[in-house]
Amino acid sequence: MKKNITVNMFGILYPIDEDAYELLSRYLSNMRGYFSRQDGGTEIADDIEARVAELMNELRQSGVNAVTIEHVQSIISRIGSPEQLDVTEAETTAEPPQRGPVPPPYNPPAESKPEKKLYRDIDHKMLGGVLAGLGCYLGINPLWLRLAALVIFFCSYGWATLIYIIFWVLIPPAVTPEERLQMKGEPVNFDNLREEFLNGTREMVNRSSAGSFMSGVLQVLCSIFKVLLYVVGIAVLVGCAFTLLAALIGGCGLLLAPWGDMGDVFGHDFPLVIMAKTCSPWTLWIFSISLIVALALTLYIGAHFILRMVGRIAPMSKGLKVTSGIVWLVAVMVLFGSWSRVLHSVAVGIRPHEEQRAEERRLRKEKRDAKERAYVTDMGWRIVHDRNVSDNRLTKKGEHYSGNRDRRYFDGYNSDGSMAYEVVCDAKVAPGTYTLEAVARTDGQGCEIFAVNGDRTRYAAAVPVCGNVGGSVWADAKLTLESDTTTSAQHERLKQLAKVNHNKGYGWSVVTVSGITVGPDSILTYGVTNQSPTTSWDGSWLSATAFELKKQ
Repeated sequence: MKKNITVNMFGILYPIDEDAYELLSRYLSNMRGYFSRQDGGTEIADDIEARVAELMNELRQSGVNAVTIEHVQSIISRIGSPEQLDVTEAETTAEPPQRGPVPPPYNPPAESKPEKKLYRDIDHKMLGGVLAGLGCYLGINPLWLRLAALVIFFCSYGWATLIYIIFWVLIPPAVTPEERLQMKGEPVNFDNLREEFLNGTREMVNRSSAGSFMSGVLQVLCSIFKVLLYVVGIAVLVGCAFTLLAALIGGCGLLLAPWGDMGDVFGHDFPLVIMAKTCSPWTLWIFSISLIVALALTLYIGAHFILRMVGRIAPMSKGLKVTSGIVWLVAVMVLFGSWSRVLHSVAVGIRPHEEQRAEERRLRKEKRDAKERAYVTDMGWRIVHDRNVSDNRLTKKGEHYSGNRDRRYFDGYNSDGSMAYEVVCDAKVAPGTYTLEAVARTDGQGCEIFAVNGDRTRYAAAVPVCGNVGGSVWADAKLTLESDTTTSAQHERLKQLAKVNHNKGYGWSVVTVSGITVGPDSILTYGVTNQSPTTSWDGSWLSATAFELKKQ
């Protein structure tokens, strides 16, 4: 069932379906709009309307009760060019017209080489028709542009959405057949207008009748993507609003506050102090104003677009679109140019402060290294290897096996495993047989407690790999406490050893090297190393302390 209405054309009433009336009205409106810009165009449009009435009268005489959309399409296809209309009118008019002068014959404008114009292709759109129109303008399949847009969308953190919205606002849609022809780069003449109008009508009918499952899925996906686009766009606009507020406050503070005189308060290497001292006031003013203008226009265009989509406000005029786009582009270009000058000025101004800080770090490092070496040498020890030890730190405190966080111990660390660490003590002892004990820990194979006598005989014992939890010191203390309930001083000491690191231990173990023979030369060198001649080092750190040499 279709809704039927009655129209009056030149004093005659014609029943016509509603969809047929909409098509006919749109066609006549497009033709009148096209010819209105030419000399005698109004008379030509009246002739076209008269020709339509004549053809509808033929349908009436042939017994058609109501004009359908198919009849209207046939009428449009039968209407000839303006020259043919003039000939038809001359042949069918037996006597001169009684009203007004005869309109001049239609002379079509000379066709120049058509030039494509950029429009949004709303007939083949997925969202706003931006990519479809761009593909038509560039001669590229819109599918590839859409795939590229999806990749950019997920890699741009929302900025691609903002740019798409700006293009959606600034690029006009191709609504009329004339605009669609300009978008395709085809000549705009009567025949092409008529053909384009009919093609658009057929595509509209086909789309409305093609309710396939795939088209429904695409519509659902498009709706979901459109919702995501709105959400991201709103999030970007909220971010722009907060950034604009911060820019207004920060710009006023930057330009009005005497930052150049606040070096003693904030430090002479404070960024705003350096910026005030190194950048010219004009550069700062240009940067601040361009930033505020770019953010304000982005916020305005985005808000206008969203409100337009929900039908709250009228579309932006073409002049306002062009003006806003040009001002926004100029503001962005000026912003990047001034920002590069600001960065260059700050980089030049901050360089002396960076060099000063680097020199201070170097001096502190040298002082710390000297302190580390002094600590080692003051105890009578000697550094053999300290290659690739992080920060040249040879000792440490904080995780001593006794729980005393102020006691130092030998320690070396490098996360990439390239460290070479070895410290030794050169001792003069009486000839005989000795046992060397030490408390040590490590997180990898290749760490040893060792001793070398005057004959270069080497004695060594591997440090158990426990990491920084457990260890024999903690385990023995805990086991002894479970079987011993006395309250002696030894008991209290064991209790202290057992509760370190929240009752988990720090990984320390007692390492014993037995049977060390010292000859008549009384020479003995002992220490800790990760440069074992038998086992490759695969850890990242080691610790050792409490070395004790006992004669057997």
